[in-house]
Amino acid sequence: MFSTDGILGRNFAIASSALDGLAMRQQLHTENLANIDTEGYRAKTVNFERVLGAALNEPDPGTMAHNPFGASRAVADASDGASLSGSFAAENKRGKAGVDRTTEVSDMMNDNIRFRVITQQVTNQISAVRSVIAEMGRG
Repeated sequence: MFSTDGILGRNFAIASSALDGLAMRQQLHTENLANIDTEGYRAKTVNFERVLGAALNEPDPGTMAHNPFGASRAVADASDGASLSGSFAAENKRGKAGVDRTTEVSDMMNDNIRFRVITQQVTNQISAVRSVIAEMGRG
């Protein structure tokens, strides 16, 4: 069966949403650190792994037998990614009130690495599509 994955389909929309979730989480890290001395402030985060995990468990519509090319669903997949980004919501971190500077900085560094990895994957995906298009133009 043909899959739209890898041709800027479902995976691209999910990766785009992951980047949105990580960016939102980075903003919350900044807000948390800015409020480190604010009495009663509760640190916030975004649990985008839960939202993305649910999206990844959905079947790829490009593999459905009635529509082997998934063409009509490619646009829907992209818009699903947009609505997926809207599913991210700030929530209080578990534990006591306040902000732990070491945890926030460590989490920021980990999220930065995740952001860079996903960005590289998207770049590689776009490069692969460009190569296919270039080869089609030669043949």
